[in-house]
Amino acid sequence: QTPGGNRDVDSPTLMDAASCTGGPLLAVAAGSSFRAWELRHALRPLLDCERLPSSNDKAVTVTAMHLEPTNGKLVALGCRWGSDDSGVLLGNFNGALQFGDCPTSRVPLALCWTPAHSAKASDARLAVFDEDGWFFGFDVATNSKSS
Repeated sequence: QTPGGNRDVDSPTLMDAASCTGGPLLAVAAGSSFRAWELRHALRPLLDCERLPSSNDKAVTVTAMHLEPTNGKLVALGCRWGSDDSGVLLGNFNGALQFGDCPTSRVPLALCWTPAHSAKASDARLAVFDEDGWFFGFDVATNSKSS
């Protein structure tokens, strides 16, 4: 069992890397933990989250992960929450790691960011493949505060 993970569910260790405009990123997720490095400063993690958030306070087990490859500001994590809920956590690297959750009826097993057809270059589309071979997606709009 991984720290904070679910003993009854397989908890793979997942890795992803992206060569982004802000520098190369490496991310690792295992059980309910997530860690990311900006490789120009690889000795200390850019983000270190021992326990990913869950809106229903159930144990989180990561089943899929993908870094947004263009800007490197977003991460998508497919998750099981406990033994009967699933969804996608969408994380934003602006400042501290902030997550929003999107419940799904099936467990996401593969994720892929694609460019969104919008006027804002920071927007993206997330394609999700689940355990039964179904395909669905989300349009993700990032909120950038301007000063």
